[in-house]
Amino acid sequence: MFSHSPNKGLKLKLMMTSSCRRVSDEGKRRYKELRRMKEKIRVEESMKFDFMKPASRTAGTAELYRNLQQYPYPLKITKGEKKDTTIPMPKTYCPLFTETHWYEWWEKEKYFQSSNESPSSKRKFSMVIPPPNVTGRLHMGHALTTTIEDIMARWHRMLGDDVVWLPGSDHAGIATQVIVEKFIKKELGETKHSLGARQFREAIWKWKDKKGVEIYEQLRRIGASLDWSRTCFTLDEHYYNAVIEAFVRLHEQGLIYRAEKMINWSPHMSTSLSDIEVEVQVLDDPVAMKIPGYEYPVQFGMLHKFAYKLQDPIDGIDEVVVATSRVETLFGDVAVAVNPSDERYKKLIGRRLVHPFFLDRKVLVVGDSEVDITKGTGAVKITPAHDRVDFEIGSRHRLPKIESVDHLGKIVIDKRDSHAIFNKYNGMQQFDARNKIINHLVDLKLYRGQMKYQAVARFCGRTGDVIEPRIKRQWFVKVDEMCRKSLEAVKDGKLEFVQDKYVNSWSSWLESAEDWCVSRSLWWGHHIPAYKVTTTNGTSEWVVARNEEEARSKARVKLGLSSTDHVTMKRDSDVLDTWFSSAIFPFAAFGWPDNNVDLNKYYPLNVMETGHDLLFFWVARMTMMGIQLTGQVPFKQVLFHPMVCDDYGRKMSKSLGNVIDPMHVVDGCTMEEKMASVADMCLDEKENKLAVLQMKNLYHNIMPASGSDSLRHSLCMHSLQKDHIDYSVKQTMHSRRFLNKMWNSFLLVTLMIKDDRLLREKMSDGGFEEEMKNHLQDTDWWINTKLYDVIEESEKYLQSHQYSLYLSNVQHFWANYVCDWYLEACKHRFRRDYDKESQTLHMYSDNEENAALQLNLIRIADSFLRLLHPVLPFITEELWQRIPASFILGYNKPDSICISPYPVPANNQDLFSDRSASERVEQLLHLVALYRSMREMYTIPRNSKVAFQFKDETAYQRVAQQTQLLNQLIANFDFRLLAPSSGDDDVIKSGYIALRSEVEPFDIFFRPESMADYVGNANVDAYLRKRLKNLKKKTPGDARIRQIEQVVEQRKQLLMTSLE
Repeated sequence: MFSHSPNKGLKLKLMMTSSCRRVSDEGKRRYKELRRMKEKIRVEESMKFDFMKPASRTAGTAELYRNLQQYPYPLKITKGEKKDTTIPMPKTYCPLFTETHWYEWWEKEKYFQSSNESPSSKRKFSMVIPPPNVTGRLHMGHALTTTIEDIMARWHRMLGDDVVWLPGSDHAGIATQVIVEKFIKKELGETKHSLGARQFREAIWKWKDKKGVEIYEQLRRIGASLDWSRTCFTLDEHYYNAVIEAFVRLHEQGLIYRAEKMINWSPHMSTSLSDIEVEVQVLDDPVAMKIPGYEYPVQFGMLHKFAYKLQDPIDGIDEVVVATSRVETLFGDVAVAVNPSDERYKKLIGRRLVHPFFLDRKVLVVGDSEVDITKGTGAVKITPAHDRVDFEIGSRHRLPKIESVDHLGKIVIDKRDSHAIFNKYNGMQQFDARNKIINHLVDLKLYRGQMKYQAVARFCGRTGDVIEPRIKRQWFVKVDEMCRKSLEAVKDGKLEFVQDKYVNSWSSWLESAEDWCVSRSLWWGHHIPAYKVTTTNGTSEWVVARNEEEARSKARVKLGLSSTDHVTMKRDSDVLDTWFSSAIFPFAAFGWPDNNVDLNKYYPLNVMETGHDLLFFWVARMTMMGIQLTGQVPFKQVLFHPMVCDDYGRKMSKSLGNVIDPMHVVDGCTMEEKMASVADMCLDEKENKLAVLQMKNLYHNIMPASGSDSLRHSLCMHSLQKDHIDYSVKQTMHSRRFLNKMWNSFLLVTLMIKDDRLLREKMSDGGFEEEMKNHLQDTDWWINTKLYDVIEESEKYLQSHQYSLYLSNVQHFWANYVCDWYLEACKHRFRRDYDKESQTLHMYSDNEENAALQLNLIRIADSFLRLLHPVLPFITEELWQRIPASFILGYNKPDSICISPYPVPANNQDLFSDRSASERVEQLLHLVALYRSMREMYTIPRNSKVAFQFKDETAYQRVAQQTQLLNQLIANFDFRLLAPSSGDDDVIKSGYIALRSEVEPFDIFFRPESMADYVGNANVDAYLRKRLKNLKKKTPGDARIRQIEQVVEQRKQLLMTSLE
């Protein structure tokens, strides 16, 4: 009768105030749902088949995997020793070679340490890492945070600022206790109660010591340039004292108080939670959900109706039917509320009802406008001890509060009410009791059926436990005044949100925030510095103090006792909410409450970067506590990063099995290592099975090492303006291809500058850098102008935290301008010799023009590497170390790129001194690019004759001066440049196919070596017809339509001519 409804049609709407993603476009939403369903089917199908074996890969894939694993650094060196960069570079990029040993050397040289001895004139840049929980390994969100913050730290360090980026980790009260409880249950078969408080805390400390070290090593592996001399853990002695001091001061300021209120309670964890730690889900249809501590799923989304009989029937009415989703709380019912305006029940207000199980308890009918006439039956049972609305109604009508569910989620009944009911239900888990109560009501002929409704279910964000509203005495922080000050900080401009879209959410939450419950009934955390003092006559008071001695002193004053009066003291057994201790991290980590040099120098922080889901959990509370305890905003800017989801748009979570370990991406891993990481998560059986399936399907048998730089690159390519990013390992593999292109291009650069005899001779004479400008060609000035532009744009993007644009800008410069154009042009300017015996190409510098080109190549390469260093620290250090220091102009080359000056426009003004040359090359490159596009579109064969007919004399002269370069860029083609009034017009008008353009300054004519084969090629005809059809459909006004139609017509005519 009461079987669970199926899950079909379930729509989960997260109502968390931390804001969730909403898909406004219905088509996109359906498409993502389709992808998710396909993924689910794929996972299920994978259970039926063997997974991919290495032998089943294609030859190309196998070769790719081999390349990714090759070339480890060949020399063994002492930890912290500098790498030898004189050894030959591998032929392809390999992170195992490139990223080895650099971090240890940086750390030994103390490049990341700030110094109190730095000049006061130096600009300060301070930042703290959002301390990761010591619950396990880092996830992709941590990798994104680290990448963004490291970009900021390295950039400011290269600008010459005094940078401090402080590392730390958080004890994470609930999260750590939950995972350690799972661990000891799985490994030892013990519970925290069987171990006892002392041994359980020892187990947590051992866990922390192990995981804390792992986390810090992972941060180093990602390349985080943190000042490790300032490492802070939130349970360190000094930090512990700072938390106690914060609590005492707030209490002395009247902002912390103890009161009995309705709170959020997790029976599974036996602790209270703040409102923003509760996940609220709206369920449109009935659903059965797995709840911790229960063998079977628990049903939500169904109202059960039962009758309360009137003690004295009136006008033929002998009962009131109520509808409730929680029949298990009826043991605490004390009233039934109706709306005074409801004609059905108006006459019943003030009358008494008979409780179904406790015949001696009379339930009062009360009238209250809070009752919604349209919901359920219009009559609501009132249980003031277990519902927030009921609590408010009960307070207004002075109703008693009877507890019916205890702190463990078990039914509790006063034996005096009914021995029979006590024996039947007392001590039973509340949801196990639900169906028994319903059947009992059926037996009493009081059950009136069930109905669907839109349920609002509240869960613990950590454990998935159902939140139980309970009345309990707890410690609260009064937040109204602190919220007002935090709102004013943003309005006055003292605190800035980089993404201003969050300002409205900030204001909305702070304007409606309720007092913050900071008590947690846990065994791991900062014990609340409150003592219950009891005198010999039984009088007791709570006092808040830094230690027991101070508590005794305060108690004597508060109770009017003498020094000889005896008192007993008992410290509150609860600990503080983890977010309370985290809220003081920006200043406590620098030594607060001590008024030391570090605190005065580096506080407030320049920026706080974190995930947008922590806007209320952490950022708002840091702001409130910072202003209240230090008189200043804790940071000047707030920068949020998106939530990292999988490539199906799903949040990465253990329950979905789609969590990606950044270290698996960086270092590569085998299937055995992946399975070991799943085991380390301490998942339940179902979650573990799903995680294993996802791992096997996603990565097959091996994940190759992509390196930290590739991971950082792929994460940085996502805009921070998004609410979420869909990440897949494929993105990192794609980033690795750019690093390989970068590596190969530097192999070419080093080959070009290897013969440096003439350059060294010229450099030793002095003044050659000025003379060099006279030997530069137009292409050199063009690339220098592009370099200046990218320097200017990079500064703008970095200042505004637009890191994806910054990276795209620098990458485009190197890949599209330097590699695709400039290096191609440069290699033809050197004398070349190929040694067949050694299969080695040599390039020689024979004149001053070559020496000037070498110097320009070095400047371009040096500037590019310094531009890119903040996001790609390892490969840029490796390549930069291979540039001879004597050829670096404009600054003295330091030992590491970490501390080299970042390129800024003010120091590179000479780069764009010849803009006219740059414009000439730009027009030439535009001509080549357009020709390449036309060649691809019309499949122009190699060895074709090509003519460019210019419409403008100036444009013709500009390109005509670059004939040699044009010849290099359009290889294997016989081309001619024709002036607007050229006498060769008749030649190209007959026998050539014309590609005329209404917008370009020239027309292109081409004649294949075998015109008959070209015009008779059916494949070309089919391709052109398809292209024409698509253009007419998608962009009817496109100028290319007319051009293709002309080419098709010309092909027909030439085909007819060839047939004749």
